[in-house]
Amino acid sequence: MTGRIPWTRYSGEDVESVLATFISLEERDAIKIRPSRGDGGIDLIVYLDAETVEIYQIKKFAENLKNSQKAQIENSWQELSATTADLHVKINSWHLVMPLDPTNENLRWAKELVEPSGTKFIWDGLSRVDGWASKHPEVIDYYFSNGKEEVSEYAAKLLSMANLPDCSDPAILENRLRDLCSNLDKLDPYYAYSVHVLSEYDKRDDLCPRVPGVVMSQILVTPGAGRIAIDVIEKTPIASMLHPLTFSVKIIAGTDDEKEQAQNFIEYGMPFSSLPAEVIDQNCQLPVGRFCDGFRRGIIKSFDLNTPNCIKSASLFWEGCGELRLIVDKATHGTKGGFFSVHDVTQTFRLNFKWNASQPGGTINYEFSFSNLANKRSREVARTYRFLSEAADNKVELRINGMSALYFDLGIRDDLVVTINDIYSLAVALETVNGAADSELPFPDIYKTTKGEIANLRDAARLLDGESVVYSWESHWFNLGGNEVQNLDCPSLALWIKPLTVRLGDKEAFCGFAKTTLEVGSFKCSTVETTDSERKLVLSPDDQYGNKAVRVMVPPNEDVLKGRDALWTIRPPKVEDWLTMVEAAESSAGGLKQLSR
Repeated sequence: MTGRIPWTRYSGEDVESVLATFISLEERDAIKIRPSRGDGGIDLIVYLDAETVEIYQIKKFAENLKNSQKAQIENSWQELSATTADLHVKINSWHLVMPLDPTNENLRWAKELVEPSGTKFIWDGLSRVDGWASKHPEVIDYYFSNGKEEVSEYAAKLLSMANLPDCSDPAILENRLRDLCSNLDKLDPYYAYSVHVLSEYDKRDDLCPRVPGVVMSQILVTPGAGRIAIDVIEKTPIASMLHPLTFSVKIIAGTDDEKEQAQNFIEYGMPFSSLPAEVIDQNCQLPVGRFCDGFRRGIIKSFDLNTPNCIKSASLFWEGCGELRLIVDKATHGTKGGFFSVHDVTQTFRLNFKWNASQPGGTINYEFSFSNLANKRSREVARTYRFLSEAADNKVELRINGMSALYFDLGIRDDLVVTINDIYSLAVALETVNGAADSELPFPDIYKTTKGEIANLRDAARLLDGESVVYSWESHWFNLGGNEVQNLDCPSLALWIKPLTVRLGDKEAFCGFAKTTLEVGSFKCSTVETTDSERKLVLSPDDQYGNKAVRVMVPPNEDVLKGRDALWTIRPPKVEDWLTMVEAAESSAGGLKQLSR
């Protein structure tokens, strides 16, 4: 089609489909939703990050806006604002898309509607839409010209090619098929096509390969008993939503596992991995758009389904520690009831809920992916695992869209509770450290972090919380660098100040300065053979005072900064006074296990 598009001549549904297709080709990460109530038009959402989105609101209006049409736009904006508030995301910009350029009055009205909320408003009107039409003419031809017929013609050639007697040579056949697929790729705005001439030794069945974007595969048999695989690939992640491939099938479940998958899919809409099936249409529509009686048996798969608007939010609530907000990532329904899956912000806790519409309650199960904790923010980990730790043995409330849906015992297994408690206490310690550190440390991979790193992290958190850390020691040494240590008359108290740093993997953070004090029973100086001027001072404890050392945080004042890394010694107090100091420091640990070094 050439020339300017007469948008007013076409149905509103076709116009909205065309505009949605344009945007999906321009914004490859767009997700399509259709509102559950009201007119609303079509929304496309693009996630800029986990908490920020851009929204494209598509309208069919192609002539001057009437009051009723403005009211529809206002309702769409209000509904969208409520939805994003429930999902806890911020709208960066709102695009109003239609084949109509705004008047000054239109633009002023729309900005006054949207921008007081802090959202940027963009009117993508006729000029932008016509620009997209010039860039993607195949979309216009497909809907408003003879594009669909051309796709069908090439599809017919593709399907009939396998039966041509002069195409028994695999090389000739594959080249001709690829030429046909290349033309189909140019004509079809939604799907691309790949062909593979299969070796006689290739035993694959009619199964979609595990390739991103492949939504369907078909295997054709040539006259010479050769086989050709045709893959249908989405050009955009929402192509099958904008233009779905439809036909009727009969699921043939043989094993108990297949029967259970089929039953859950039919009754609750739960996705399945793969099931054998038989096409039951008298004339089934193949992926490429033509009809054929020969295609009957194969294997079908279900794919992740986008969450419908009817479930906007979910959370768990327990009065002991409040609410744990969850993110809805899958929701389906079937003949008996529904199913949805949610996860927490760390993506390490997932909960599945299946309910029967004719009965109260439902079935809950959950799973953990602790390996996904690596590089998450400590505050997010602490928030999730505090709830799970404290509510593990309690009855909690499942809320959907803010309404109570079910009370159930969380009932986490004892072995998982131990891990959850460890993760929670580690997250709390890391959050304390991050509050004082010069750079934020992410949560570590719990399967790769050493016990020593965890012990140092916990000790640092206790020091930053104002506690004293007591540890046992066997010896301490210092490089003297030719300097004498004055007044080291044993027994003596030795003390020094060093920077407190915490290391997790390849990340390190500075948290302040810590002072260590211990009682020295004896010492000796050794001379390094290679350099006589470098001497090592080795401190050792004795039995009278024990081998305890006390560490505390000190403020970074001028004296601390001047004297850091220096070793001082003073005559110790009475034995009873020193032991009292150690006992007081040990009692400040608040019941935490002491970590020996």
